[in-house]
Amino acid sequence: MTRSTRVTVWFGPLSWFQERLGDTPRESLLELAFERDEASRRFRVVVPGQDDDDGDGAGEDVDGPDVVVAESGDYASLSEHVITNFAGLVDTIRPSRLHLHNPPAQVHAQMKRAFGADVERYSYPHVTLGTLAAVRDGFAGRLVGQAQVKERLLAALYPLTRPGRVRSPCSSRRYRTRQAWLTGTTLLPC
Repeated sequence: MTRSTRVTVWFGPLSWFQERLGDTPRESLLELAFERDEASRRFRVVVPGQDDDDGDGAGEDVDGPDVVVAESGDYASLSEHVITNFAGLVDTIRPSRLHLHNPPAQVHAQMKRAFGADVERYSYPHVTLGTLAAVRDGFAGRLVGQAQVKERLLAALYPLTRPGRVRSPCSSRRYRTRQAWLTGTTLLPC
């Protein structure tokens, strides 16, 4: 390999990710993976003395694309074995820069281990009483017939309006127990 890959992992909304990348010319990791998969399924018959050099560039060590991007929705289209060996896929594509938007934890861990990935995080705005009022007032115009959902949503978001409060699935055992009961799953330690 003639050059190394710089990996940046982005955690945040898709619009923020696209805004940060701007108009940079880039290629989709998903499309490159599909092309690579299709090329690996092609058979080529070589007859010695007749097809020695047909100019297809087979066997040449060619640098990969400059900038490759994977958006959050792309990972669902990849097979499990590709996710499991994501670092191997990146190594075969050989991009100069790789930008991953909200990758699965397994992919993030591989990139961190194999390439020393940089991480960029979006700073979400804090929930205020004004935010809750806007949700309350505009909810019926977007979702019809969901009054109970609106009340439950507002009740769940209200603690976030108090200073120093951040609601996470691991913030209280009572919350985690209730969520496990509602979803029918087992209570996992954080």
